Amino acid sequence: MYNWAEICSELKVLEKKAKEKIDKLTFETPSLPYDRLRKGKEIIALSKAIRLLMDQDLDKDAEMILRILLEKGVKLKSVG
Repeated sequence: MYNWAEICSELKVLEKKAKEKIDKLTFETPSLPYDRLRKGKEIIALSKAIRLLMDQDLDKDAEMILRILLEKGVKLKSVG
């Protein structure tokens, strides 16, 4: 079983970092790397979905979305 409190905390940090990277890409890069922007937006959306599902005590659904997030290459310290 996962420690969802730790995961949610890590996800908030992940969302913040992803937003910062997206902002940096959009303001500093003359030609937009759409694949990187899309991946950043997907990570933010999946992260928010997990946190919302956890707020509603839907552990199984949150776990499924967490697996999708991990398959995208995101590494979380609290998930072995």
